[in-house]
Amino acid sequence: MVARITRLRLLRGCCVGAFFLFLSTAIAATPHLSRSEAVRIANARVRKDMPKDYVREFRIHFARYFPEEHAWTVNYRSVKHSFRVFSVQVSDTTREATIWMP
Repeated sequence: MVARITRLRLLRGCCVGAFFLFLSTAIAATPHLSRSEAVRIANARVRKDMPKDYVREFRIHFARYFPEEHAWTVNYRSVKHSFRVFSVQVSDTTREATIWMP
C-alpha cells in the first residue's frame, strides 16, 4: 500500500514537472516586444541612419516575429518602386535595431 502511494506521488510529481517545463518553453517563445514597439524602434533607427528622402519614399510592408532568432523583422518597401526593399531587425532581448539592405 505504501509503495503504491509513493508511486502515485512520484507520477503526479513527474506530470507537474513536465507541465512546468512545457509552460516555461511556451513563455520563452513569446515575444517581449509588441509589434508596435518593434515598429517604433525600427522607425527610429531608419530616421536616425537613413537619408531623409529614403524616409519619405519607404513605407512598412510588414513586421514579423522570428522566435528562433528572438527578433522582429520590419520590412520596408518603396512607394515608387515595389522592387526596392530593405528591412530592420529588432532584437527582442536587447532592443537594438540593425538595418539590412540587399
